[in-house]
Amino acid sequence: MLTGRVRIDDRPAAEQRVLLISGDMTTLLGSAVTGESGDFSFAAAPAAATVVLLVKIRGPLLALAHRVVDLRQDGARPQEFRFDTNGADIHELRATIATTADWPPYLRIVVDPVHLAGVPAALERFFLVQDERVVEESFFHLEVENRAFSLKAQTGQYRIDGGYRIKNRLMAITPSVPDYVIRDVAVSGADRNAAGGPDGRFLVDLDRDREVTLTIAPVQDAIDR
Repeated sequence: MLTGRVRIDDRPAAEQRVLLISGDMTTLLGSAVTGESGDFSFAAAPAAATVVLLVKIRGPLLALAHRVVDLRQDGARPQEFRFDTNGADIHELRATIATTADWPPYLRIVVDPVHLAGVPAALERFFLVQDERVVEESFFHLEVENRAFSLKAQTGQYRIDGGYRIKNRLMAITPSVPDYVIRDVAVSGADRNAAGGPDGRFLVDLDRDREVTLTIAPVQDAIDR
């Protein structure tokens, strides 16, 4: 059995996803979720000599950590992962939202890590993997009713997506409200806006505390721009 625990600011981190990956970082071997005490376990240790543990933190900060475990030497001892929300590799993203038209009832903001400092590129394919059957739509999302939000995240590059979309207008309470997407993302301290397009996906480098302005627009306006 391979066991471990996850802590954030020296407190147990419950309901965080832990993946068990082959030593060559190509194959998912198992998936677990931490319990109330932050503990996780994999009942059946693989026959391989080495494996990789990938811990995904999605609150109160966005972060990932990995560890290569030599099962012959270290497989019997608990693997402990510690995260510090005030660590040197954690930065704050403060976002203000502007609009070219009216304000929708809410916005769904999605933040996905693309590249993270300290995490091998080979493990990026597992960022959205939940288990052997499920690949998640996003790493982290939140619904924003006000015109600002903030979050803390690990050093790296992130894809910001978002908008307001009505799937079934016949059943909608406000069918006349148009769909919205993010049209522009202006990043403080950057010489140009974040790379992106009318699909509402933009890349932001978080190498220090950043202030960004997300400008939303009705879908057709963003496409015609």
